[in-house]
Amino acid sequence: ASSDNDVDAVTATGLSGPYSMPATTVPTNVQYYSQETDGFDSALARDVWHKRIRTQSGILYGKLNLTISPHILFRSQSWYRHGYRSHDRVVNYYGPEDATLHEWYDPASNTIGNKSEMRLLFPHNTASIGGYWMHEGYRNPVALYNLKLGTSKTNPAFFNSDHLYTDYGFLYMQDRIGLFKDRLVITPGAAEQLFRTTYYNTGVADFPDAPASNDPEQAPYSHKNFLKFSPFFGAHYHVTPWFTLHGNYAVTYENPTDSAFGANQPTKGVDIAALHAVKSRNAEGGFLVTKCPAKFFGTCSLDATYFHDKLSHVNVVTQVAQHSKPASIALASSIYNGVSFNFDDAPVQFLEIHGNGIVQHNYFLSYVPSGSNLNFGKYPISNSPKVTTNLGVSGIYDSAQGAFSVTPEVWWQYVGSRYLFSNVNNAPTLQTTPGYSVVNFNTDATLNGLGHIFHGLPSHLATTPVQLSLGIENLFDKQYNPLAYITSGGYFGTSFGGYTLVDPGAPREFIVSINIGAR
Repeated sequence: ASSDNDVDAVTATGLSGPYSMPATTVPTNVQYYSQETDGFDSALARDVWHKRIRTQSGILYGKLNLTISPHILFRSQSWYRHGYRSHDRVVNYYGPEDATLHEWYDPASNTIGNKSEMRLLFPHNTASIGGYWMHEGYRNPVALYNLKLGTSKTNPAFFNSDHLYTDYGFLYMQDRIGLFKDRLVITPGAAEQLFRTTYYNTGVADFPDAPASNDPEQAPYSHKNFLKFSPFFGAHYHVTPWFTLHGNYAVTYENPTDSAFGANQPTKGVDIAALHAVKSRNAEGGFLVTKCPAKFFGTCSLDATYFHDKLSHVNVVTQVAQHSKPASIALASSIYNGVSFNFDDAPVQFLEIHGNGIVQHNYFLSYVPSGSNLNFGKYPISNSPKVTTNLGVSGIYDSAQGAFSVTPEVWWQYVGSRYLFSNVNNAPTLQTTPGYSVVNFNTDATLNGLGHIFHGLPSHLATTPVQLSLGIENLFDKQYNPLAYITSGGYFGTSFGGYTLVDPGAPREFIVSINIGAR
């Protein structure tokens, strides 16, 4: 973090320096929490920092399928979901006397929805009319406190709480038209999308025992509707029985993030009049091969697709400083484009080679941080790797009597270098973080009936299959960083920023499971 005694420094035992509470001197020969000393592969001691998160959800749903006539089908499903997250952590960088030592964050959501479709079957033509509707209520109270200083979860030193209610509506019509004995299939369609959002700041009401001044994020009530038309068109053409051309084009929309409506924003709130739905214009085109050009390849398939996606009116939200400062919003438009591919090859009966990958060039057309005149257009999109790929080899072994089978598989995952995002100025950068690769292994052993081991069992038990699976994630215990960014100092609570924070990759992990009576 820093070795200058005039500033604070993050060390393996917490925060030291004049800005820690109480103020200290950076110890001589201290172990700094940095790449040089820790390799980004360790964490601070639990008494210095820890986070405990528990996430749970419950879903209740029902489905209805009706065949009204040989040419009319009706499908419908309804659901209710309750989501809950308990988030508890110690923020101890300033020391035990810091007013915001402990964080309590307890969001929850409730969602109800229905999706229905009427399908009309005609010769060479299948028409679909349907849609969905969802209503979601979401709350996210947060409190920072220190019991030693007389504050608590109900009377915190810092707090905030928001309630967001959103309706999502989607009504569509689609037609699948098959021509020339289905060698050419075209799928035109259109949809009407609705987003209706209402935001309430309930911080003062949810924390009545705390001074209102301890909530710096008191954006006022806001409400906005979006109604957007979304056309789409797809087609595929079977040039030969084993070679197909395919493509599609679609315009879709997304609702802006909660901060765009006022969450985590100061008293002045946000400019609702200037708020737009996020627009995506996506085009794809490619080909599918299902037959190898030469017999020695065995059986194989290859699917390659070029994609081009333009996003506009994107709201990028960043916590740029200390936890007590509101988040910052940048307005952006961007391009995602590249080539994706998938392939499978079985050169011999008991061996299969498979893989997939993406090569892409993603960049901002425009990126303007709030309160700034700087435009980071043409900058690469942060945390978007140029290359990602998965390559694997799997096999299968069957016993002579068909009593059991074993299917081992090993695959290599590679994620290329990525550009870093900077919280210092809430913008992308030209700095990069290295790529990384991980090897994983998995094998399934299936016993095709308990009767192969235990004789004399009733028939329903004798034919019951048993499957044992063993997986090893990160087989060689590779040390890597899947995420990195340049911090403004807020996460560690330091008085300075500009250093890089990363998430360490998961170490070697063993996963064992057994299934009885399921294939």
